[in-house]
Amino acid sequence: ERSPGNRFIQAVRDGVNTKSAAAYAGVARRTVYGWLGDKEHPTKEEQMYRDFLHQVEMAEASFVAELELRWRQAAKTDWRAARDLLAWRWPERWADQSRRKQSRSPRR
Repeated sequence: ERSPGNRFIQAVRDGVNTKSAAAYAGVARRTVYGWLGDKEHPTKEEQMYRDFLHQVEMAEASFVAELELRWRQAAKTDWRAARDLLAWRWPERWADQSRRKQSRSPRR
């Protein structure tokens, strides 16, 4: 059986958010955030948690990379996917100007 840490990492790799991944792994969210904390000079135990943090970051990157690849594949045949990919990657050039202005205005 996999450890709670491994279950958490797999859930993150599958795109599950931190709160849900913690619940899936059977670990309190506060515990997960403690694991993900960053220390300047780690002890041996703290280094273990840094290694865990690295694995979580890799899992998140793996999920994002997989979706970006699917997005690129979709952009080959769907102009909307191509438009959205361009706007996401280079918003200053390709994003809808009215949306950019709205996102910059202060929220009330």
